[in-house]
Amino acid sequence: MASKRNEGTYFLARVTLHGKLKEKGLESALAGSAIIQVGKYLWTVTDSSPGALADGTSYVFGFLTKYRSQGQVEVVDAERKRVEARVASDLVEAKSPFMYIPSRAAIAHCLVWNKIDDKAFRDRLHDLIMSRDWFFADLQIEAIANLDSFVLMASKIEKVTEVEAKVFPSNPLWGPLWRKLRKYISDRKLGEISISERAAAGDSIRSDLVGVVQKSPAGEVAEGAESLDSVADQAVLMAAAGYGKGKIVGMSGDVVVTVKTSQVVASFMYSKIPSPDGLAARVVQELNLVEKKTGLSHR
Repeated sequence: MASKRNEGTYFLARVTLHGKLKEKGLESALAGSAIIQVGKYLWTVTDSSPGALADGTSYVFGFLTKYRSQGQVEVVDAERKRVEARVASDLVEAKSPFMYIPSRAAIAHCLVWNKIDDKAFRDRLHDLIMSRDWFFADLQIEAIANLDSFVLMASKIEKVTEVEAKVFPSNPLWGPLWRKLRKYISDRKLGEISISERAAAGDSIRSDLVGVVQKSPAGEVAEGAESLDSVADQAVLMAAAGYGKGKIVGMSGDVVVTVKTSQVVASFMYSKIPSPDGLAARVVQELNLVEKKTGLSHR
């Protein structure tokens, strides 16, 4: 067990592959990562290695590494008792350990304070993968929301004025509360769908999202739960599971409150220097807890 100060915050995200990426998988792209430049820093995936848990769950462990092509380091000249600055090539600025679980379409990564935050990790990894010369391929890496925190924040909204979501087909998991919307997307052969609702002047949008989740026993949604009627409510929950982006806007007294699925990301604490098997097991455990909240299932 790592001491508290040796632990870091790991965020969970959903990885959805399309086209050639879905056929070939993400593993080869991570192993042969490209190098991209954003501002003065270079980014790549380093030390990528596949593995498997005792139950057969495969994973890919690695680091998203941020570095400079050249930088200065201080070294001691022992003979002259002086500290000197020397130029160093490919100087590492920060690296974030990550764990990708293909069968769960999910990835976890460690926050590096002021160096690699949650959004930067998802954006840079997306850009690295898509920078390769893929033919008919696409990729989404979206935050998995902490549903308890999302619902708690949304419950403070007294009058809902806006509901927005942009979602894409869920694969390989689906949630019963957004069953109807998933079927609609599948039947229509849609790549994504955007939903935007605005309340009539002075009115509040009728939403069952908060109430349905709060009434679920032990905060969990049963696999056989009835789908929500509202398309917008379904889309927001779908986004919360990592299949898009969603937000609810409204009033709490005279204050405008905006709650986004991306601002309450599911996370856990674990060693900053993890063993691959240990981290993989912990990620699977956390995914099990998160997915129970929305009743996610492979069926």
